[in-house]
Amino acid sequence: MPTTGVATHLDWETVYKKYPQQMSKLEEVLGLYEIEFSITVAPSAVEVIIIPLVEDLQDGGAIDFLELGPTIRKLFAAMSDHPHELDKGRFRSSRSVLKAMFENWCGIPPICRRRKLGE
Repeated sequence: MPTTGVATHLDWETVYKKYPQQMSKLEEVLGLYEIEFSITVAPSAVEVIIIPLVEDLQDGGAIDFLELGPTIRKLFAAMSDHPHELDKGRFRSSRSVLKAMFENWCGIPPICRRRKLGE
C-alpha cells in the first residue's frame, strides 16, 4: 500500500490527552441526550458526531458548547424520531447520525454551517 504521509485514522488516545476537558464535556453532553431521548448510540455513531468537532480543535478552534447543545439535541431528536431503517429498537448507528445530519444539513452549527453563495 502506498504511503501518502496522511494519517489514516484519528488517534483517540492522543485526542483525549490533548483535549481532556473538551472531550469530557462532549461525552457528558452526548450521554445526557442519550438519556433524554432513551436511545443507545453506537461508538461509531459517537465518532461521526464528534470528528468534525475534533478537527475544529486540531485547527486551533474551540467548541462553543452553548451553540453545540441545541445542535446535538436536534440530531438526537432526529435519530430518535426518524432512525435509519436498519436501526432497530432504541439502538442508533452511524447510519442514523448521517441520516439526521443530512435531513438537517444546513441548520446544525457548528458541525455544518450555512454555505455562502459560490462555495
